[in-house]
Parts: sequence; structure tokens; C-alpha cells
Amino acid sequence: MKNLFSILIVSFILAIASTSCKKENVTRTVIIKDTVPPDTTIIGFFAGKIGDATDYPSIQFSLLFRGNGTVRVYQGGTVGDTSSIGTEPAEGTYFVSGDTVNTTFTFSDATMFSTQAIIDPEFAYMGGSWGYGSTNNGGGYFFAAK
Repeated sequence: MKNLFSILIVSFILAIASTSCKKENVTRTVIIKDTVPPDTTIIGFFAGKIGDATDYPSIQFSLLFRGNGTVRVYQGGTVGDTSSIGTEPAEGTYFVSGDTVNTTFTFSDATMFSTQAIIDPEFAYMGGSWGYGSTNNGGGYFFAAK
């Protein structure tokens, strides 16, 4: 009986010692945001309007900026509907420097144009001027949004 009592006491002490060790609590924080971060590249489709030097922009004008430095320009038709354009799209190149984007593009009839625009920090809106050949002003103004 004395041995049984000793075994019970030793078991009780071991049980208390094993449960009294400090447990580490792990807290995980999950942050769920309901907004998508803004796109900070120019790559994508911009639709807007273009006009000459004396008129407010009113003609459909869209630009498709690609990741390889090329741009496709659509003019005429319905804004955002590239299947309704009045002429074949122009192909060209672009480069971005700070908040300025410059393009040079040529239509299928070999007519070349250039643009220079200021683009907002989120790369969602641009507005600027266009010109004939490699001159990016003097022809008129345009604006476009992603």
C-alpha cells in the first residue's frame, strides 16, 4: 500500500510538472483589403478623344501600349470599340520618362504622327498634344483613360 501511495504521489508531481511548462501562444494576423492596388505601368488600353489645334478633342482615339515598347493607335469609330474604327490602326513605339509618355506611330498610308502626354501617377489618365512626323505638338490635343 505504501508503494502504491508513493507511485501515486510521484505520478501526481510529474503530471503537475509536465503541465506547468510555459506554452507559447501564436497569433496570426490576416489583413484582407477590399481594393486592388493601382496599376503603375502604362501597359494596357487607353480610350479617349483627339482634336485639331482649334477644336476640343471629339474624335475617337485609342492607344494600346504593349510591354515590348510598341503602341497600336486607333482613330475614328466609337470610343473603346476598335472594330468600328474608320481606318486601319497605326503601329509605332513609345517611351516613358517620369510622368511623360512620348509616342511615334505610322498609319498604313505612311502618314507619321507623334504625341507627348502627361500621365497621372496611377497610369490611368493622360492628356497632351500631337503633331505631324516626329514633332509631337502643333497638330492638336488629345486625352485618354485606361
